[in-house]
Amino acid sequence: MIRICAERDSVCMGDDVTAPNADYFFFPPDNTTDDLLLSLCGYVPHMKNVVWEVICNKQIIGYLFSDETGYYQYESAGSCEIISELPSHSIFCKYYYESSDFSGNSFPDGATLLERIKVSKAQQHLTEDSDDFDGDIHDPCLRFQR
Repeated sequence: MIRICAERDSVCMGDDVTAPNADYFFFPPDNTTDDLLLSLCGYVPHMKNVVWEVICNKQIIGYLFSDETGYYQYESAGSCEIISELPSHSIFCKYYYESSDFSGNSFPDGATLLERIKVSKAQQHLTEDSDDFDGDIHDPCLRFQR
């Protein structure tokens, strides 16, 4: 089995109290990143109209996004990889919501939150190195007590 350590942003002060918001996931070695993304849909808090960016080793591997009912779907950011071949077994889920600041970016009319995040990331990548989460979470699950 492959052990994946997941950490996520806090979404409210109550979440901060119980931080780190880390957990382990176990997968057979031949499972894919799609299997991981599907499992993460049950890990992140159920909220309406939010997006979670899933990062592994400084790379976005996918997105989790919810609708008005809080139902999550996922989208892979690239090719579906075998989990055992990921460069790191630590991932981070970064939280975005409708009022997230995307100043300085131009978006198509009617762009969804997920589309705005993708455009913002593409423009950020073209203009500078990201100061966002670097993907090295130093296994927060070691700090996580059940």
